Amino acid sequence: MHQLWTGVPGLALCGALALGGCATGARAPERTHIEPDLAPVTTPTDAVPLADTSPARQPQPIDRQAAATYHILVGELAVRRNQTEVAARAFLAALRSVPDLDLAMRATQLALQAGDDVAALEAANIWLQLDPNDGDAREVILRVHLINDRVDEALPQALAVVDGHAAGAEEGFRHLGLLLARVPARLGPSALALMERVR
Repeated sequence: MHQLWTGVPGLALCGALALGGCATGARAPERTHIEPDLAPVTTPTDAVPLADTSPARQPQPIDRQAAATYHILVGELAVRRNQTEVAARAFLAALRSVPDLDLAMRATQLALQAGDDVAALEAANIWLQLDPNDGDAREVILRVHLINDRVDEALPQALAVVDGHAAGAEEGFRHLGLLLARVPARLGPSALALMERVR
């Protein structure tokens, strides 16, 4: 066996050279290992919203005079068309925008003509607030309450009519009797009860 291996020295040398050539040949370039970036990726949903630095919008002030003028025009047009209820509501809306004595009187008058007791009562109350000594406003409030059989609400106005009469309480009581005589007959018992409470 030893003789066979030494007999072929060229083969041994060739094998050695082959191994050496493989060892000393050009090496393939090493791949550089890049570590992934571990920083978290910010998505649009993770982004912090920017603060709104624009100035807040202030509500526009209501031009009450312009609103009143508009409602008055609507009311006057309704009067020309004989739409009394619409006119009364329009003048009442104007009165709410701009408390005015003339508007209060007109709104009350139209509401009474339209048979709108709710509007008449509201307008007459504003009228009385603007002129606390006006007997006409008190009489309207008194009449509306009595027509709706609200004697308790009518009593303060009845007392004011009597006590506030320029000629004295006795004349005021007589004047109250004349006012109550104008109410419908069905309200006679309520009117009589009111007179008894004022007496």
